[in-house]
Amino acid sequence: NLGGIKSQDHAYYATFYGKYALVADGGNGLTVYDTSVPADPITGTHVVANIGSTPSGKPPLGRASSVALWENSGRIYAVVAAGPYGISVVDMTNLLVNGLTPGMTLVKTFEPIKLEEEAGLVKVGKADGKSVDVKVINNYAYVSYDSFGLVAYRMSDLIKPISQVNPLCTDPTNLFDSQTGLDCRPTAVARYKLQADPLHPEFADLSGGAQYMTAQLFPAIFGRPRLIFYVAYANGGVIKLDWRDPANPVLLQHHDTVGKAVDTAIANGRVYVADYGGGVVVFKK
Repeated sequence: NLGGIKSQDHAYYATFYGKYALVADGGNGLTVYDTSVPADPITGTHVVANIGSTPSGKPPLGRASSVALWENSGRIYAVVAAGPYGISVVDMTNLLVNGLTPGMTLVKTFEPIKLEEEAGLVKVGKADGKSVDVKVINNYAYVSYDSFGLVAYRMSDLIKPISQVNPLCTDPTNLFDSQTGLDCRPTAVARYKLQADPLHPEFADLSGGAQYMTAQLFPAIFGRPRLIFYVAYANGGVIKLDWRDPANPVLLQHHDTVGKAVDTAIANGRVYVADYGGGVVVFKK
């Protein structure tokens, strides 16, 4: 048991802040390591802090698979893809700025709002599937879901204390109760699902959902900066989205792959796709 971690789990993703490595640590949530000291499996001095590891019960950060940081007005927040638990937001300021341990405070964990029509009525529910990846660009967070698609949020909405949303909200891991109607979840700016794109009905029966993704931000020439996402879409191949308007993602291209697309990377004008059984697939941007 090192740094509050009950046992080693899969490490899915990492991002860095100075000497600290912030690792999306599966069922252990978010683990922070000090990269300036040698790793010591006996003393664990390289393990700075953890949030999300629990000996029993519901893990507050679900099964973390990705993490991204956002800085604003002297504060630092981590947005975590929490698998079947949705999205987690953690205030990292005391740890990363003030050097205090554990120094991490859970702001909220929630599953995105899903609206469904049932018997002529709109039913409010929770996103199906699990979140996979998250990118924070400027003041927006973009999250991929394996069956729900992609969702975008204003960071100002994600970091807002739940008590300010509704005084009845007291548990950061329980923001929605279908029985009482209590709902303190932030509202997404936009959602995109390839199979539900009204401009492309040909993809309605396509299998696959959003996995890991790469984003590229281009300087503004006229209007908004151009923001392009390359999203691995599992059995659905790869999609290219223009997301310069956070509220209006637009599909630019779709390509099938031989295997199951799980991640993308950009280098030298090419898009490299980790295609599981299909190996590595390379496309021109």
